Amino acid sequence: MEVRKERTGWRDDRRLNDRHRQWGWDCPAVDIDKLFIEYDTAEPVALVEYKHEYAEIAHSTDASISALIKVGNRSQLPVFGVRYADDFSWFRVAHH
Repeated sequence: MEVRKERTGWRDDRRLNDRHRQWGWDCPAVDIDKLFIEYDTAEPVALVEYKHEYAEIAHSTDASISALIKVGNRSQLPVFGVRYADDFSWFRVAHH
């Protein structure tokens, strides 16, 4: 089974992503675009994945998002997906 090709082409450094894809379909991983751990006084309070408005839409049923939600659940942290405008004029937040 062939590994899906890189779709966006605008990652900061695709080399590690490309190398991982060479290992094949039975070595799944996700290159999270902008994962933030929001915290207050050094205590984590949420996991937030930010996606640019032109990025592919992620769904909670996607394996990578499901894995992130499981990390949040095991850490007892809420997980949010945030889509934002290129000029930061809007942000759309979804709780996973």
